[in-house]
Amino acid sequence: MTPRLPRFPAAPQEETPAARDSARIRVLYVLPSAHVGGAETITREWIVRHAPAFEPLVAVGGDGPLVRAFAQSGVPVTRLRPWRQRAFLRQTLTVARVILRQRVDLVHSAMLWGHLVGGLAGWLTRRPVICFNHGPIGSQRLQGLAPFLPAARVLVPSRYMFAQQNRYWFNTRKVASVPLGLDATVFRPPSAGERRQARAALGLADDECVVGIFGRIVPLKGHMLLIEALAGLAAEPARRFVLLCVGDATGAPGEVLAGHRAEIAARAAALPTRVRVVFTGFREDVRGCVGACDIVANSSLEPETFGLAIAEAMLTARVVVVPDCGGPAEYVREGATGFTYRLGDVAALRAALRRAGEAGAEIGARAREAIQRDYSVDTSVKRLEGHYREVLAEVDRGRTAFA
Repeated sequence: MTPRLPRFPAAPQEETPAARDSARIRVLYVLPSAHVGGAETITREWIVRHAPAFEPLVAVGGDGPLVRAFAQSGVPVTRLRPWRQRAFLRQTLTVARVILRQRVDLVHSAMLWGHLVGGLAGWLTRRPVICFNHGPIGSQRLQGLAPFLPAARVLVPSRYMFAQQNRYWFNTRKVASVPLGLDATVFRPPSAGERRQARAALGLADDECVVGIFGRIVPLKGHMLLIEALAGLAAEPARRFVLLCVGDATGAPGEVLAGHRAEIAARAAALPTRVRVVFTGFREDVRGCVGACDIVANSSLEPETFGLAIAEAMLTARVVVVPDCGGPAEYVREGATGFTYRLGDVAALRAALRRAGEAGAEIGARAREAIQRDYSVDTSVKRLEGHYREVLAEVDRGRTAFA
């Protein structure tokens, strides 16, 4: 028989709408992993940048850079064991106790496993839940099913993800887009001295054309596709090429894909001598690596839901190359703020890289201007807080109606 989960009673000192207006709103973020990826990075930015009216708390599976980052920012963290199916109920009850003990007003769950635990814990404690579904849906279709658990709202980072999430009948009236935001003072064009220093630290020569790819070293990210595209360019009379791979070989929480990195290294060894590959491993601060690049590419084999690394590179005035679909295609305009190619097409990717290599500095300048204008982190935080207030107002109206 399936064990019956206890339904916790409402908090004994439930706040009224009037009391909530004068009190801080406590939001519990339930994150599946303490590792740093695109979704985790922007969630961290939201948490540390909230207005004084919001008080964030975090429950996170496992240990990693995010735990240290939150501790340095003074954000209370409940560190759970790494997410495991057999520990699902125990982790859910732990999060439910945190909700009650800390008098949490709203639960913000992230991604599939974060929502399975946080969404159920919110239901058990009768707290509204907002599910942030960064994706991807393409190869992990269960991501799209995450909000099947009760969710007052499902937030997604792009128009592409909005369309994907709306394919699921049970949440079509709850989905809203909150584009991710970036800080233009953090990611800025490097000075000539900073660029030279960064390239020297990475062992990059001045006459090498450096193409950067940022993200986890997993098959979905398409490192091999990018290598094949560069191999074709190396046969042409041009500068020497370096593929700079910034990221670790970690997949799902606890999954290490060292074998895939070995495959990339083996293929790189067979490339022409004017192409080489440099692995940096995980970097908590990637600004120097971005500034060392001439081109930053996204070669994912399936559409990206937003493409945070590309937006960061654009703020740094790098020339970018992205597929013609998915999140990045919403802010990269061919020939104006970057270059696009047909998803998964190595010949089209090679042609886009060639165009990028011939581009002038004005492309990077326009790219930075576009991201500053349309993807400010302050605007993103305000939109998120607006959804929090709307959901809590809906809850308060429901309580008043049945009082």
